[in-house]
Amino acid sequence: MKTTYRRAMISLFSVLMVIVLVPGAMAEKPKGEYGKRSKYGQEMDSAARILKHGEALHLSDQQRKDLKAMSIDFKKKKIRLKADIAIAELEMGELVYAENLSEDKLFAKVEERGKLKTTLMKEEVRVKLAARKVLTKEQRSQMHKQMAGAGAHRKGKPGLPHKKMQGHPK
Repeated sequence: MKTTYRRAMISLFSVLMVIVLVPGAMAEKPKGEYGKRSKYGQEMDSAARILKHGEALHLSDQQRKDLKAMSIDFKKKKIRLKADIAIAELEMGELVYAENLSEDKLFAKVEERGKLKTTLMKEEVRVKLAARKVLTKEQRSQMHKQMAGAGAHRKGKPGLPHKKMQGHPK
């Protein structure tokens, strides 16, 4: 009798642990890990990242002003685009669950969402390129060294660049 009770308690405890622990373990990791977030948890654009390293790069007042303006402009565009993407996704959901499903309307909404995401990616690249132009050749070189060195903590592979970096800037 005691062994049956003990087994039942162990089984119940095991099931409760699975219910409590599995959802947390399967939770999605936040986007932009590995230093792409500011201390307040917001995603950082290229201009904001350069500003963060401003002291080490010896940025001039004009460079700081230009980078700050780029960063704010990009954040405004990003907020608008993300809102438009979210609206398009809601509208796609409405179309999917509509009584008379229209493939043409649904595919048009998918295209719209794709174009908005492409526009957002293009804006990210535009800011990255514009921020690079603000820096001198020496500052770009110093920034690259800092970013490559920052990769030392990633997965025990010192000096590897960020996973999104492609190739070595020349």
